[in-house]
Amino acid sequence: MLALISLLLLLPYTSAVCNVPPDFWCDNPRIALECTGSLNYCSNYVQNQKNRKMKIELSFEAACPDSRNFIQRIYPRLLAQSFIYEKVDFQPVPWGLSKYEEAGKLKCHHGIRECTGNRLLTCVMKHLKDDVEQRDKVLFCFMSKMEDKTSDPNLNMKQCFDKTYNNIFTSTILPCSNGPEATTSQKFDEMRTLQILRKPRFVPYIAINGNSHQHMQAAQIMLPEKVRSWTETLENFPVAPITLPNRCQTPPDYWCSTPEITSTCFDQAQCNNYYNSIYGRPVHFKFIYRQSDPAVKSYFINYVKKHFVNDNTLRTENNTGKVVIDLAPVPPALHECKATSCVDGAIQECIISRTNLIDRNNILLCLLENGPGVERAWNGFCKKLVTPTVAESIEKCSRSAEWYQYALRRATLQSVYKVDLRLRDYYVIVNGYNIGGVQGLNHNLHRLVCLWYRGPGHDRDNCYRCDIEPTHCI
Repeated sequence: MLALISLLLLLPYTSAVCNVPPDFWCDNPRIALECTGSLNYCSNYVQNQKNRKMKIELSFEAACPDSRNFIQRIYPRLLAQSFIYEKVDFQPVPWGLSKYEEAGKLKCHHGIRECTGNRLLTCVMKHLKDDVEQRDKVLFCFMSKMEDKTSDPNLNMKQCFDKTYNNIFTSTILPCSNGPEATTSQKFDEMRTLQILRKPRFVPYIAINGNSHQHMQAAQIMLPEKVRSWTETLENFPVAPITLPNRCQTPPDYWCSTPEITSTCFDQAQCNNYYNSIYGRPVHFKFIYRQSDPAVKSYFINYVKKHFVNDNTLRTENNTGKVVIDLAPVPPALHECKATSCVDGAIQECIISRTNLIDRNNILLCLLENGPGVERAWNGFCKKLVTPTVAESIEKCSRSAEWYQYALRRATLQSVYKVDLRLRDYYVIVNGYNIGGVQGLNHNLHRLVCLWYRGPGHDRDNCYRCDIEPTHCI
């Protein structure tokens, strides 16, 4: 790898159109060089952050349904995972949209019950700061119990501590919440919240390594996957010699989000060039898989078909015209058959060569849904998806040696992506790139379209606002 980096540093940089989403600009040295013009930006970020925890601050409220949904979503998939505390410094701040009125009286967004809950939580954060695993268990338990709007916050907290090994509710938490200690702690929460929240002000709201912006909020929906992706980048990107040091600790996803982040981490002119180059261009997903592999059926039928083929879903998710999908099953293993055998493979190759993209995707999904066996599914279910003329052309092709040449050609084209289906069931190729960090986000692609696309009428700032804050959209 060091030899590769040295070679890349010696190669002259030629300006190419980068259409890799910023999330993956530091996935590997080649993409870094193509998309940022050097290895300096990614090397700075990785060197600055590699041996530090990713700090994620959360502004939330004790009785807020959207805050509760966030905690319930991330606890089992992130906070309850043993590895997380080595990678992430999660800092919940229970204040949100609370404010002091003119007379000095505290007004909480969801009433007095929330004020009580916030005071209890600020005491939990303070007194369990050295035991974040127990802190997060109590937080998850308490927020779940607050769903009952008639429940007493004090009783809810007591019941949550009754389940822990270190029950300090009566001795520490309750006295803290009822006295000046909580008031003092909440002053600190209020100041921190002012640093976290940005316009438009809503909760839950996250900040990443001290920076917050509306662009970051969509990560709430897929935070466990994003944390893993960021961690993989930090662990795998080889740091090159740095010529211009900077203080960047913000993931590349957000290098173009604000002038402050851009000036610290990247370059405004390159951000502008990137946005101009992708403007109006749909995000392209190519899926490489084995048509005969039953393990892929669930993903393609229950996820890909639902989100990218169903016109109603595309409209509902506002992705119409913003994404193109291309199902690309690997060609049959030609060394195992002769030119006029391998019936399933022959039909597959002729379908791919004789149909347009939309028909091809529909037929290939049909074959998966009605398999096993391409020939059986084609004759029994999928032939009717095309006109008799096209169906006849496909069958004539499959009975000749013509399909063999198609398979050879596609095998050559697919070889550039360097996929290894012994390691995973399928690969997602984004805009022509096989990117390691994408593979762990394979169930969030429909959401990522909103984040990655730029074009007329597209509201990037509010991507998945209704998922983050459902009460905003009621």
